[in-house]
Amino acid sequence: MYSMYDRQAAIREIKKYLFTVSRYVYTEIPKTTIDGFYDSETANAIGAFQAISELPITGSVDLRTFDALYALYNAAVTDFNTNDYIIEDRGFPVSPGDMNEDVRAVHLLINELADRFTELENVGTGNYYTNRTANAVRLLRHVFGFADGETIDKGLYLRMIAELDAHRKNDKRNHLSD
Repeated sequence: MYSMYDRQAAIREIKKYLFTVSRYVYTEIPKTTIDGFYDSETANAIGAFQAISELPITGSVDLRTFDALYALYNAAVTDFNTNDYIIEDRGFPVSPGDMNEDVRAVHLLINELADRFTELENVGTGNYYTNRTANAVRLLRHVFGFADGETIDKGLYLRMIAELDAHRKNDKRNHLSD
């Protein structure tokens, strides 16, 4: 999977799994950032995951913890198609002029929200933060009550995800009641 020289990449991958599980499966797990650092925040979140999963609470990732975390991550990605929306390339803020995979994730998220908000336009699927992206972000910041601006910070991003989650859950309920 990883060599001994890939420690930061391995930690980043684990934190991606943890982020997704804390967002979509066990919301009581403290949220962490997706980076290559295993800090006390990460250890606390892993400990919370271990407690919920009835694993020995060590705060570190052994094979049993990794397997349980990956299984839940995989289920969440499958159920909610969340993998496309994870910001992990450069992190926050995502700003005009940026060109990376995080921008592509933002575009996918904005486009799905545009299917639900008539005022919002589809911004394409490229990896460049264009004026069209900035216009959509300004509108979203206004709609969600954030200060004016064109950048996506962690707060706005999480609010966009929460809004999309609420719409998806509502869609599921409506589909089940039909």
